[in-house]
Amino acid sequence: MLVTGFPAEAFGTNCYVVAAAPGEQCLIVDPGIGVLDALDEVLAEHRLQPAAVLLTHGHLDHTFSVAPVCGARGIPAYVHPADLEMLADWLQACGVTTVAMESTGVYWIALFELLERRGFAVCLVDPRQTRHAPGRPKSDVLDCQWIQRLHCYGLLAASFRPADQVVVLRSYLRQRQMLGRC
Repeated sequence: MLVTGFPAEAFGTNCYVVAAAPGEQCLIVDPGIGVLDALDEVLAEHRLQPAAVLLTHGHLDHTFSVAPVCGARGIPAYVHPADLEMLADWLQACGVTTVAMESTGVYWIALFELLERRGFAVCLVDPRQTRHAPGRPKSDVLDCQWIQRLHCYGLLAASFRPADQVVVLRSYLRQRQMLGRC
């Protein structure tokens, strides 16, 4: 197991890189302010390929370099669900009133429900709407920027999302149907 860390320039918080062994895929933990050069050195020294970024919590000293790290490498970032409230606080502080997001898998549900509950106008988008640009580079960060641009121009149509009571009822019915198959 390879675990290495180094302090960020600001606040002195540590960024860690975790891998099974040199030359393997790795996880980057808490890439804070000013870690890009040191991170590149560690990755090169140990011949590591980043697979994802993990954020232990949502403070700026732990999250500052997430976009450049993920964007440059085309890797996802993962955050604890409890920090979604922090994200909503930050969006409100920035004056954001509307959010567009893709409905892929089940990962969008908690954030969607939280943002809606906090008063944001949330545009839930079918991923097929955003894929029609041939030759567009593909990464999570570039997808996010593309969705934001399309949303700003009013080019995205919101997917149908039933009322909360209907969503709960559908969940119960699906569960009942699955139990009946056992």
